[in-house]
Amino acid sequence: MKTAGDLLHEKRLALELSLETVAYRTKVKEKYLHALEVSDFGSLPSSTVVKGFLKSYAKILHLNPETLIAMFRRDFSESRGEIIPRGLVEPINSKSHSFSVSHVLIIIAVIAFFTFLLYQLTSWWSLPQLEVLQPIEGEVYGEMVSIKGKTDPDATIRIGDQTVLVSQNGEFNLELRYPAGTHRVLIQSTSRANKTRLVERTFTVSK
Repeated sequence: MKTAGDLLHEKRLALELSLETVAYRTKVKEKYLHALEVSDFGSLPSSTVVKGFLKSYAKILHLNPETLIAMFRRDFSESRGEIIPRGLVEPINSKSHSFSVSHVLIIIAVIAFFTFLLYQLTSWWSLPQLEVLQPIEGEVYGEMVSIKGKTDPDATIRIGDQTVLVSQNGEFNLELRYPAGTHRVLIQSTSRANKTRLVERTFTVSK
């Protein structure tokens, strides 16, 4: 948020005026003009004098004096002629309406924690993934049939009464010999939480 001093400094530079020139036109010492620009009001005599300096400076720069006075009053409090930044006179325990960086980081950390917790619980209680790529329902195959698919890497696969090895990326494959005719195979995936998903395929083996 810009202060009255910021506005004066920026406008003076835009007009390409030196402090010396402004001091000559306003009859205000350069050190006081500099103090106004950097909001060093401790170097100035009193709040009454400051307002007078602000008005004189504003007129030279073609700024609205009342705007600068309002900005000054917004940022500083006057006590017995002394100028005190409002941050020093506000109650220490007053509530701020803005969040600090630490508050934002704490909120992000809490959200991340509960998101991770929800993911873990969902993974624990949900059924395991099971995608059977082959055999395809109703297809015709030769006597050697490859039963393959994909599941969760930590799941256990059973095809019929056989337990099948699951790779690190969750893939499994088992070749079985079948006589001619129509057959039904049951593929079962069981998660670490003992949740089970079943897929059934019916296929035909040609003579």
